[in-house]
Amino acid sequence: MNYVGLDIHAENIAYTVLYDDGNEKMRGKILNDIEYIIKFLRNFENEDLFVIKSTGFYEPIYDTIESKGFKVKLANPLKVKLIAESRIKNDKIDSESLARLLKNNWVPESYVPDKKIREIRRIVRTRINLKRVSTGFKNRIYMELKRLKIDYDGNLFTLEGKHFLRSFK
Repeated sequence: MNYVGLDIHAENIAYTVLYDDGNEKMRGKILNDIEYIIKFLRNFENEDLFVIKSTGFYEPIYDTIESKGFKVKLANPLKVKLIAESRIKNDKIDSESLARLLKNNWVPESYVPDKKIREIRRIVRTRINLKRVSTGFKNRIYMELKRLKIDYDGNLFTLEGKHFLRSFK
């Protein structure tokens, strides 16, 4: 069995592969691209284990590894930092730390919801962000009217309020 630690970044993925006895089998970097990841996965058997940190880029990689029949653990980055903190920090050391945590069964795992739940969460986050932006624009309009000393007692964003705003063209 091999233990594979993947340190994921926007452009590339650093990896360290450990044998069952803890000795290093290989390490390196691959592009963070699904085709490269699939090609990389061809080097492994189904009993090999993978670990990645929960970063902004983890989902497509997690899904790809899992879809190829491998077991993959998602590590909580804050807890990994507490357990495996090193004064010298780089991608190779991070991927090795992850592989060693995996081999020793010390990975502080994060919960991974299924794809449907993740998609719903993504939609809800998008809606919240759009609502925040919309509120910001509305507040700017109110502040600009105050700055110009223009009073309006109603809601500017009803049909009547929008007619009032259009009257300033």
